[in-house]
Amino acid sequence: MQELTVYEIAKMAGVSVATVSKVLNNRSGVHAKTAAKVRRVLAETGFKPRWSASAGIKTVAFIIPPYIDSLTDNYSGRVFASCFEALRREGYATLCLNQMQVDQLCHDGVDLGLTLSVSGIITFGNPATYDFCRRIYSVRDRLPVVVIGRASDDDQIPGNLVKDDFMAGYQAAELLLRQNHRDFMIASPQMNNIDHRNRVNGILAALENEKDVRCRHETYDVGRLWNHGEKLALKLSGSNERPDCLIITNGVCCAGFVSSCRVLNMPIPETFSVIGFEDGDELTYLSPPVTAMRNPAVEIGEKAVELLLAQLEKKAGIVAEPIKHQLILRHSVRLNFT
Repeated sequence: MQELTVYEIAKMAGVSVATVSKVLNNRSGVHAKTAAKVRRVLAETGFKPRWSASAGIKTVAFIIPPYIDSLTDNYSGRVFASCFEALRREGYATLCLNQMQVDQLCHDGVDLGLTLSVSGIITFGNPATYDFCRRIYSVRDRLPVVVIGRASDDDQIPGNLVKDDFMAGYQAAELLLRQNHRDFMIASPQMNNIDHRNRVNGILAALENEKDVRCRHETYDVGRLWNHGEKLALKLSGSNERPDCLIITNGVCCAGFVSSCRVLNMPIPETFSVIGFEDGDELTYLSPPVTAMRNPAVEIGEKAVELLLAQLEKKAGIVAEPIKHQLILRHSVRLNFT
């Protein structure tokens, strides 16, 4: 069968060649209904741009969720960098799209694969990207997808890759218990975030059967995380009932707290022992450096690529086991507290 040309696609869709080109290259200036009509013709004919077929370059798309401002975000940036390197070794190119671009571009994975000629998708789990990836799996000729993390307890995406946040919270609390801490405070974002909810549940599970242990829980909005840490430090500076240890489930909030404690003359770990999460640069270079449960970003990126390639090659038996955090001991925990 002779391959169709872009001119024939334009004629079948009743549009100009320039319009077809804009749709294929995800350019602006095409009405949504017109773009949908062109994509429908592309899907029905199975058209592939000649430049894509001849180039022979395999491409994976990264969908960047709205809550990630850029790939310079410490944890997210390290995960993506690990993915980029692993894909490069396998001969794949990469294409980054933010969630708004994806929503404008297509309704499911078939549209995305056809329009941009991508072989698969890697993204982080949040409500918007999670729903999008579930739509992809409802399509018969779907694209392989790996979602890092998840946005809800509904874990129905085969390529879902999760961290063991429950055990990370448990280990953080266990470390403080071994150092004789008995008065705990947990600080976390509001509990609609499943990662933080699992961390908190792990902490509470570790404390559940301990005698003479007190635990308070402070929650805050997701935005302005550093400021929330500062506010928590200010609140405790004027309190007569300070805890002897804090577990702060967000790294930026933890950094804001530790920095403010120094200004407010509440030295760490003499005043409080502190454990943070995620272990970005903001915790590593503080004074004192903060003990943290580190997200193993490099391992997560490499595992995401392994899962995606297994789907592309239709390999069976590749299981996405939960990835464990790494406990990084530094100087923010007071040993043998009494």
